[in-house]
Amino acid sequence: NITINSPSTFIYDINVTDNSTDYNLSLVYKISGNDKNLFDINSTNGILSFKNPSIAGNIYNIKVSVSDLANHRKDGNVTITVN
Repeated sequence: NITINSPSTFIYDINVTDNSTDYNLSLVYKISGNDKNLFDINSTNGILSFKNPSIAGNIYNIKVSVSDLANHRKDGNVTITVN
């Protein structure tokens, strides 16, 4: 869960380490969920941001997925609260 102060566009820098020895050169970050259209995620470095400045008092839910070139994938649900 992430809490940020309004107004802001930057939310979080999601960092994942791939421990495999064959496919650890490239990770791909994606978002899904009901609120996904309000956010951007850099597919190569995992920086999560709002498309427009955040509004205080809102709570958003998204799923972040990270995969490597071998299609090994991890998903996590993220709740973003804006103060």
